[in-house]
Amino acid sequence: SGAGSQGAVVWMSGDWRKLSRKQAGLDWSGDLFAAHVGADAALGPRLRGGIAASRYASAVTYTDGSPRTVESVGAAVVGVHRTRMTTATPYIGVTGDRARAWAALGLGGGRVEIDDAEVVNQRLGEQSSGARFTAAALGGSARLSSGGSVEVRVKASGETSRFTVRGNGEEGAIAPLAATAQRLRLSAEGSRTWALSSGAELTPALEVGGRWDGGGGVTGAGIEIGGGVVWSDPGAGLTMEARARALVAHRGGAREHGVSAAVRLEPGARGRGLSLSLSPSWGKAESGMERLWRTGAPAAEAKPRSAPRLEAELGYGVPALGGSATLTPYGGFGLGEDGERRWRLGGRLELGQTFGLRLEAGRRDSPTTRPDNGIKLTLDARW
Repeated sequence: SGAGSQGAVVWMSGDWRKLSRKQAGLDWSGDLFAAHVGADAALGPRLRGGIAASRYASAVTYTDGSPRTVESVGAAVVGVHRTRMTTATPYIGVTGDRARAWAALGLGGGRVEIDDAEVVNQRLGEQSSGARFTAAALGGSARLSSGGSVEVRVKASGETSRFTVRGNGEEGAIAPLAATAQRLRLSAEGSRTWALSSGAELTPALEVGGRWDGGGGVTGAGIEIGGGVVWSDPGAGLTMEARARALVAHRGGAREHGVSAAVRLEPGARGRGLSLSLSPSWGKAESGMERLWRTGAPAAEAKPRSAPRLEAELGYGVPALGGSATLTPYGGFGLGEDGERRWRLGGRLELGQTFGLRLEAGRRDSPTTRPDNGIKLTLDARW
């Protein structure tokens, strides 16, 4: 929810996935479970705050039959790798007439465990180590000018994170690990909206920004340029947009670029009727700056993307519970990098603006892994 939203929001979600992979003498399979709960509320006319908590748990069984392992141990090694992590993220946001700002703090702790046949043979038993995660982020934006259909806005953000594994001593099998990342961004965005005679609107936009990366991985300063155009017809509920961006220079040698498009058909009143979304993309078409201001929270950077991708969803909302609610069965398809395919099938139940429930089953296939199946349940309550 934005800082200026009214009322309180409580939400919960759970995600279970079954993962597996087989490659070059190493087979593994296991389960990943994540549960999330959060709440936020208005703390004043322009102030909003909240907290989100998450619990992650995974257990992966592996068989290492690589030639090196078989030669050193005399047989393939079978083991179990477990991870447990709990995180809490308080956040706060404030909205003014011409500016807004937010801040978030992430804290987490857990354990990493390894139960390996090779370790047992060495009489070390089950290996365990504590793990810790910390992160902080803040950002703000200000509207410099807004002359009718023209708007110019400046945005700034900074984020830092650290993940550490303590290790379990010189005789242990888990080595200490410390990974850090920092990023600073500053950008300026200009847009103009034209009202068309048909009732639709056309809005082109241009954004130029600089960023600095620190910590592990690629470091240094860089320049990002992005732009896009949005056409929307509020009466028909139809929106079409295209975006492009590029990291045109980076001292650390990083290169990013991409383009994307999207078509969205919104359902009618109370979410009833046909809904459609179609989003093809290539490369890294959306920068962290855009994700930051679209979602209100920093997102982890993924590896550079180059393959074409596609996300599509089709649904239809119908009356439910005597007409007091809307039930929307939907199906989705995704095409990811390396030929990965994702199928989703589920339903959303919305009771006015106060209650929402979603149940979704999914399957993911990849040329390099076995099929991955999962079930996700999400509950939203607002008042």
